[in-house]
Amino acid sequence: MSQLQLFQPDLPATKITMYRCLECPILSFERRSLCERHVFENHSGCGYECTVYHRVFNRPNNHSGRCVGNELLLRKKATRTYKEEEAEEHRSFIRNLHQKIEAMNIIGVPHLNASSYSNITEWATKSS
Repeated sequence: MSQLQLFQPDLPATKITMYRCLECPILSFERRSLCERHVFENHSGCGYECTVYHRVFNRPNNHSGRCVGNELLLRKKATRTYKEEEAEEHRSFIRNLHQKIEAMNIIGVPHLNASSYSNITEWATKSS
């Protein structure tokens, strides 16, 4: 899709910002918070272990309300432990999370709906 196909002179041009994971450049997100959640869930190596079922979940709300009296503990997925060096690695990952995300400003885009975003992101990825 070219830039000319995106711009329609009879509609006011707008600017949108999409966010892209640098490790998964094919994925893009409308909101920074969704991109941050993707990066944490898929690239941090950490998860939340249920003390009742001993399963590790990507997010705490993936398991909330399923068992009474459970506690979710932050754990390293590979080792299922959370020692001090793993805790420091996790804190460092969180501090540097913004470096794993790229904001893409796309100008000249008229009215958008949900199906338009994937086409625009595809175009922006090829254009940059």
